[in-house]
Amino acid sequence: MLKFNKHLAKIHAYLCADGYVITNPNKGRKHYTIGFRNTSKILLSDFDEQFNVYFDIKPKKRIDGRRVVNNKRIYKELTKDHNYYSINWNFPKLSNDYGKYWLQSYFDCEAWVINRIARDRHIGVDSINKEGLLSIQDCLRKIGISSKFKNRGKRTPEQNEIYRLLIYGKNNLIKFQKNINFLHPKKNRKLQEAIDSYVDRNWKIGNDECENQDEKIRKILKGKKGFKKKGTYSICSVKKYNLIHLQKFLKIHLNISSSIYGPKFNKQCCKYYEFNILNQKQSKNLKNFIYPQ
Repeated sequence: MLKFNKHLAKIHAYLCADGYVITNPNKGRKHYTIGFRNTSKILLSDFDEQFNVYFDIKPKKRIDGRRVVNNKRIYKELTKDHNYYSINWNFPKLSNDYGKYWLQSYFDCEAWVINRIARDRHIGVDSINKEGLLSIQDCLRKIGISSKFKNRGKRTPEQNEIYRLLIYGKNNLIKFQKNINFLHPKKNRKLQEAIDSYVDRNWKIGNDECENQDEKIRKILKGKKGFKKKGTYSICSVKKYNLIHLQKFLKIHLNISSSIYGPKFNKQCCKYYEFNILNQKQSKNLKNFIYPQ
């Protein structure tokens, strides 16, 4: 019986994603084949390394780039408790640490990374193996990464249903990078770009930072179009504590009173909070503060 470690975890994931473990059905001489296909030389090289370390056999390189091993013993060991076909591969019982290695290799092969700044940033993977994707979702959950599972349906009536797993949100992408990440260089780069594209929503004007920060607060408020025709002032933030700290600063240093409302929700169902100064005189005082003569 095979004993899982990080090397076998990666081998198993590679085979579930872009590999095959097969034997020919002929009654004559049987062939037992373990193979792995991928366009990335880095992933092919990593498969070679993991296989060689664990089984002490170096896979053969085919002209088309595939890696192939013909070995009855290894075939029997790999297929004793596991399947590798697209529709029914099964996630092995692994510790969280070994699970991370499995996830890296599977996502390296099967996942994509989208980075549409301020619109859509996510890691996604499709599969016809519903139970397999749900097992991946459970493994991600155990290491603190939230994901969304959904049924994409059939492309044609004759095909199997396709299921999709999505990881999105800055915190989840950072956790994925920290705990799993991509060995695939293009996906690794795109994930970093997606994380870097998030705007820091923290104004950093907390209670312990408010002293002598007039210029910092001026700079923040200059970037807001808060002054209204009626002489009032109104701005929004997705972070309530930004507005609370601003409210305290204005009251202490300028004796300006204000109100905070929310949570409210926009058309995209994103939560935000609203900051208002309804007194025209105090609104004018704020304007004099932001734009001193």
